Amino acid sequence: MGKDIQVIAEQWSETVNPQTVYAKGKKDIIHVLRRYRKWSIPIKQARMESLQAELDAMLQDDKIPEDERLMSAAIIQQWIQQIRKEVSETRSTSSLDLETFPDATEETKEEAR
Repeated sequence: MGKDIQVIAEQWSETVNPQTVYAKGKKDIIHVLRRYRKWSIPIKQARMESLQAELDAMLQDDKIPEDERLMSAAIIQQWIQQIRKEVSETRSTSSLDLETFPDATEETKEEAR
């Protein structure tokens, strides 16, 4: 095992070393997370709107017994609240990520917008 580490250490250079590998990995992770955020928030918002429409329709449907309507409405409201919480957490994390990762390049800052 000691020889393996020594061989790896001999391959490092000024441009390829633990710090540069770490920085590139960190940048790649930030990029993936930002792309996910851009993709996921609109989907979650559309789902909330769909659930809200379903909730409104259900509450106005007199064919369904009232106790069943109220139970279903409570479940749908919980789903909406959960999605709203996820969106809120994603947004609050999004606003902090540039502060958390101050060495982000201008390119990644632009991607966040």
